[in-house]
Amino acid sequence: MVSPAQRRELVAFFEESMQLSERLSCELAGLSRSVRRYESRREPDVELRVELKKLASQRRASAIDVLAFCCAAARGRQPTTSVAHLPRRGSRRAAQEAQARAAAPRETRLS
Repeated sequence: MVSPAQRRELVAFFEESMQLSERLSCELAGLSRSVRRYESRREPDVELRVELKKLASQRRASAIDVLAFCCAAARGRQPTTSVAHLPRRGSRRAAQEAQARAAAPRETRLS
């Protein structure tokens, strides 16, 4: 699969080396012109991304909330949410909650 960034490079190649128009270059590359012109406004928080990748490799079964909690704690920030209520994957509590959900009667909708 070709990423939009790679397609943008292809469009630039068509425009510069072959002197094609933007419209034709985008059509040949299979890229819409709005995607070609898109510029992200988000700041690239490189340090946070490195920390998240490191934590994700250590805790493969963890949810994103747990990773965000650990990152905030590692940076000395107050976490925005508590993850104490989240059961660990594969824990006895998680298994009990899954059994309780399966055994609970389902609501029937009368319309």
